[in-house]
Amino acid sequence: MNFAPPAVSIAEIARLFTTEYDRGTPDECRLLQSGLNDTYAIRVDEARYALRVHGPHKWWIDGEGDLRFELGLLDHLHAQGVPVSVPLARREGDPLGRLRTASGERYFTLFSWAPGEPGDGTPERVRLLGETLAAIHVGADSYRPAHHRYTLDERSLLDRFLRELAPSLQRDDPADVAFVEENVADIRRRIRTFDPGPGGWGVVHGDVQSLNIHFTVDNQITVLDFDLCGYGWRAYDVAYYYTRIPEHLREPALRGYESVRPLNDAERDMLPTIGRLAWIREGCRSKALVKRLREPFMSFA
Repeated sequence: MNFAPPAVSIAEIARLFTTEYDRGTPDECRLLQSGLNDTYAIRVDEARYALRVHGPHKWWIDGEGDLRFELGLLDHLHAQGVPVSVPLARREGDPLGRLRTASGERYFTLFSWAPGEPGDGTPERVRLLGETLAAIHVGADSYRPAHHRYTLDERSLLDRFLRELAPSLQRDDPADVAFVEENVADIRRRIRTFDPGPGGWGVVHGDVQSLNIHFTVDNQITVLDFDLCGYGWRAYDVAYYYTRIPEHLREPALRGYESVRPLNDAERDMLPTIGRLAWIREGCRSKALVKRLREPFMSFA
């Protein structure tokens, strides 16, 4: 996927930080990641921050209210002791700001720094990740947002991405296309009859993967990047992560999650199906997608 260059220069970000926040003048400001959002790392003395310039034209974000849903959720989870990166207020008190760029008006938010680095490759860390993911789900049940947010469901996770995949399927091997269509029908049937039970539907992170989880050397965890959060099956978050880690880490991850929020039998049974659904969301061409639909669990051999 190709992204446009960052809409805001590093010099402009440094000036924005100094003007909008009562936190000093940056000693360091650098582009951390450019994509649908542009994220900048800022350092003032020993304090560190992440400033996100929210990108335009994201199908799941319909405006300011969707962004405020995410920021409010982070404040809510933080107040409950869940280790997440949180939005920080501007001088005038509102964490969400606006700026004009050559490509149009953009929103921006300053976040607390997530210490440590991505890296979840040990049983202890994936167990802790499982516990924290469950704490997010349980904690979000008491969130009472004043703003709208999208739903991760059949329409947004299956129909939308199938429309994007359709042009390539028209050019692909008919046998592969038939296999994809057969799996889509099976996934659709299963999710339509899936009853997640009490607590099985609610706010989810939407992108549980190692880059969005930081660990310090002493295994303190921070979860970040709730950009794809919304309402969905809690089993979606579990399956998305569970099917993408090595086999020896799956049991510790699930054990950690269930120590806080036990899955019911229906949710456990749906993990492979939702794993297949999540691969369709990735937008793979049919050859790669056939492989993932046959075996939704990644191989690390």
